[in-house]
Amino acid sequence: MLEAMAAGLPIIASNLQAHASILVDGETGKLCGSVEEFGAALRTLEDDQANQRLGNAAKRWVVREIGTWDDCAERYMQIYRLLLGVT
Repeated sequence: MLEAMAAGLPIIASNLQAHASILVDGETGKLCGSVEEFGAALRTLEDDQANQRLGNAAKRWVVREIGTWDDCAERYMQIYRLLLGVT
């Protein structure tokens, strides 16, 4: 889910606590608790503007809350330098 969001894709997910802790319903994707909600979410994402708005918000959320691959690589490099005693 995080990788799809980082790629700018809006998410449709079941309304579980694990999903709700990552996804902001109606902002970065859609949380669904029924077949009817799932159908409505699909219809929402068929609209190009809504799809892009939700996907762009998902990407911004990941960058803000998790970081980018470059951020991740830099954190690994810091750990390796620390372990090797290199400054």
